[in-house]
Amino acid sequence: MDRINIAGKDIPILIKYKNIRHTYLRIKSDRTLYVTTSLKTKEDSIIDFIKKHEMTINNTLNNLNRSVIPLISSTVSLFGVNYQIDINPLLKKPCQLKDNVFYFRKEDNQLLYLKKFYQETVIEKANELLQKWNTIIGNEINFNGIEIKSQWMKSQFGSCQNKTKIIKLNSVLACFEESYLETILVHELVHLKIQNHGRDFYKMLLFYLPDYHQIRRELGIKFKSIEG
Repeated sequence: MDRINIAGKDIPILIKYKNIRHTYLRIKSDRTLYVTTSLKTKEDSIIDFIKKHEMTINNTLNNLNRSVIPLISSTVSLFGVNYQIDINPLLKKPCQLKDNVFYFRKEDNQLLYLKKFYQETVIEKANELLQKWNTIIGNEINFNGIEIKSQWMKSQFGSCQNKTKIIKLNSVLACFEESYLETILVHELVHLKIQNHGRDFYKMLLFYLPDYHQIRRELGIKFKSIEG
């Protein structure tokens, strides 16, 4: 079996048999369905497993059809605003936003330098927002010792370590409007008080961010459109 029909789409399939117990599905950018399964799994069982997850597979294929926005073209985006790119070899830093123009010191390694810039910018902006939210929920959450970190992540917008009070934020959040960064930050702040995603967690989060679910859905769509 080298091809399979999913919701009317004829797509290639690659099956790998390994010494494992379960079956796993992946779809990569080449639109191939990769199946990893047990050495004992029969082909009929694989087909049944795929059909069971047909809707999820079809949604993933549809997402691959969406246009992808490169991080760098003739512009770069910072908190939802696009800035024209120019080269300034006299810059002391690898890149810098100045007078509404985003400058790189040279042509090489621009994506690497931009991601580093986003990382630093997210940390700086998040620390500013911490001061704001300390006045709002500081009576419920102890802000002392909170440390903000950032890195480029493929599947998470943020994480929180309760013991160390380290909040890690996805550097990609610098691409979008500031409200999205603020929403993820508040989500992680609430985790400092309530670790799980139970009723009490969402009761507190939605009290302060009533539009949280809508904003989170919007962010998910924006994130999928960005070239990582």
